[in-house]
Amino acid sequence: MSIINFANKIVNAPNMLASTLSSKQGAQKLAQLPFDTFERRCGFNDDLRKLILNFAKKIEGARFIGQGAEAKVYDLENGFVARIDRTHRLIDYQEQNKTGYLLSNQEASFFKNEKFKILQDNFGGRNFGQPLAESEDGLVQIARKVAGNKMYVCGSDDPQIYMKKLENYANLPDETLEAFIKDVAFINQKGYRIDQNNPENFLYDITTKRIGIVDIAQKEEDLTIIDEPFGHDWIVAALVNEHDVHKVYRKASRQDRQKMLRTIKRLEERIIPICKKQGVPISKWNSRNYLPTSILNVLEQQKVDYSYDLLGQIIYDKYPNRIKSYEKFLKSNGLKYKL
Repeated sequence: MSIINFANKIVNAPNMLASTLSSKQGAQKLAQLPFDTFERRCGFNDDLRKLILNFAKKIEGARFIGQGAEAKVYDLENGFVARIDRTHRLIDYQEQNKTGYLLSNQEASFFKNEKFKILQDNFGGRNFGQPLAESEDGLVQIARKVAGNKMYVCGSDDPQIYMKKLENYANLPDETLEAFIKDVAFINQKGYRIDQNNPENFLYDITTKRIGIVDIAQKEEDLTIIDEPFGHDWIVAALVNEHDVHKVYRKASRQDRQKMLRTIKRLEERIIPICKKQGVPISKWNSRNYLPTSILNVLEQQKVDYSYDLLGQIIYDKYPNRIKSYEKFLKSNGLKYKL
């Protein structure tokens, strides 16, 4: 069992849901346009029209490029991707038959009678991987492809690989960080949120030196309120791979643990002034909104003993009601608090 799986077990479900967002939720709430109206207004979308009208043929041979908790993503032609919900019968078929990453003719036939509705663009033509069209049952979405490579791979906990990436991102140009924070602020202002916990939602384009964002979700509360925990910690979380920080720390040498936390703090110091400038709140910890694995816990940890598990130190310091669960986790997995 991973550190993250442990955290998921010891945290109340409502809190966990607050930090796990899906683009499907947002898509279902987007206003829809009749197809003929869309055609008249958006003539540049001829490629999308052709894709929708012949989707089963177009998706044949599509390459699997990523996944989240709720969907798998396939690369289509002409700069589009298909996001297929994990409850779709294709996914069950694939898992049962252990097929490869290219959709076969037989798999593409699952979409033979698929019908789509066009979704209104709420982002003024800016591309955050938001769905452009959705199947009638809501299980298939078509979106524009976002350029770049995954900043981190979810579940990767090799300290050497992680430290190299972390150092690279901590030294990104000011212009790159500011553009990224501007994008997050824009998404916030539109009433949406990034999913900071999945590192595969952030793509770095080495050519443009821009960080792309995918899998945004509509905030379900009052859309005029932009407040914690949707603050600067979400920016840091994306840049440092919040999802795997604790696993990497556990495997790293004492020297790398020190370097890792110092680099994360240095990166936070760089982004705080930009966040203030762009209207992204500076978050403060509270017991209601934050998981033990949240990067804000790491940022606010004043004293760290590098001989002990970082997650354990956070739990003993801030989450006394979860100590027994943490100790049970260690024992059941043959792990120790003192590393």
